[in-house]
Amino acid sequence: MILVFALFGLAIGWLMNQVSDYFPRAATHKPAALPQAVSWAPPALWQVIRQQTDQPWIGLHAATEAASMIFMVYLWLWLGASWLLVPYTIAYLFFALVTVIDIKYRLVLNVLVYPAGLLVLLVRVLFEQNQVLTVVLGGAFAFLIFYGTARIRPNGLGGGDVKLAVLIGFLFGFPGILFALLLGAAATAVFIVAALVTRRGSLQTQIPYAPFLCFGALAALLLHPIWIGNGVLF
Repeated sequence: MILVFALFGLAIGWLMNQVSDYFPRAATHKPAALPQAVSWAPPALWQVIRQQTDQPWIGLHAATEAASMIFMVYLWLWLGASWLLVPYTIAYLFFALVTVIDIKYRLVLNVLVYPAGLLVLLVRVLFEQNQVLTVVLGGAFAFLIFYGTARIRPNGLGGGDVKLAVLIGFLFGFPGILFALLLGAAATAVFIVAALVTRRGSLQTQIPYAPFLCFGALAALLLHPIWIGNGVLF
């Protein structure tokens, strides 16, 4: 089964790489670097093995496929044959796709965030009716923090980052959102320090923040599951 889940991870990683060039077509302002058509190229890891490294974003695509394989194998070793594999896989697919798109095109797309945010809000409210206030407070807290930061530093955070943060706030509620944001902030700090040490960036370098939000959310899901009633949602 480990091999099966590794291959499944490779497949979903490859699929995310392909559709990451498709979803940005729904953006109001389409990026200039957007390919004319989805290439449906072979898996990036296979191309790297064959030393075909001249494809755009080959390193990112290979890393996505490798991370997907590791994540799916980890889920199997942790959860086994459990229905929880479904929500964890969906959460990973969403956050990984948002990450890849933001790195490539600096976009956090409404077509992804709005439906996901509505779904998370509905599920949490329906399955945890005694925690509605907690869920709403989580979204409100994330909105105030990120919207305020975006107003102070317009070139730092965008509207997509604010919407993504609100979605994560709904997912974890309050004070659970603090744990996810702390993990994301820690990952950001490590990245900035590494960029400074290797001289690949400066304190003025603009970086996409959505990947760190997504990392914090996924790490928090793995380290601190959300309890819904008498069972676990994530």
